[in-house]
Amino acid sequence: MAPDEDRHSALKNRLCAAVLVAVGLAITVEALGFRLGSVARMGPGMFPAILGVLLALCGAAMWFVRDGAPAVPVRATLRPVLHVLGAMLAFALSVEPLGLLPATAALVAIAGLADPEHTWRSLTGLFVVATAAVLVVFVQLIGIPLRLPVCPF
Repeated sequence: MAPDEDRHSALKNRLCAAVLVAVGLAITVEALGFRLGSVARMGPGMFPAILGVLLALCGAAMWFVRDGAPAVPVRATLRPVLHVLGAMLAFALSVEPLGLLPATAALVAIAGLADPEHTWRSLTGLFVVATAAVLVVFVQLIGIPLRLPVCPF
């Protein structure tokens, strides 16, 4: 690799690391506006605060990778990022008015566009697994009342 390519790659890695740190810190600061609670009885701000800190720490670790490539190659393309962010936004905006199943279907379909190697079969399997995980974690364990469609039969 030419020296200019090395410099360009290092700059891209540093830029990605800085974005991760900034987003992680922003999430953490926003989460601190909610009640954190305790470990035994977590409040609504605990989980986002933990994820924000972890994201910032990952970015900080990535910042210090100097000689040699990081363990996971950083390939920053806009398409996957936009699809994943759009999928999360679609889920957040549609889960309350439409219910869990249509919101999860929208999440999986839009996020699936980020990877052109996905097939409808793999996305259907992902939809089933994601729906089951959301039902178990959020509805059963945490007790969030998500609206489920009623079977007309």
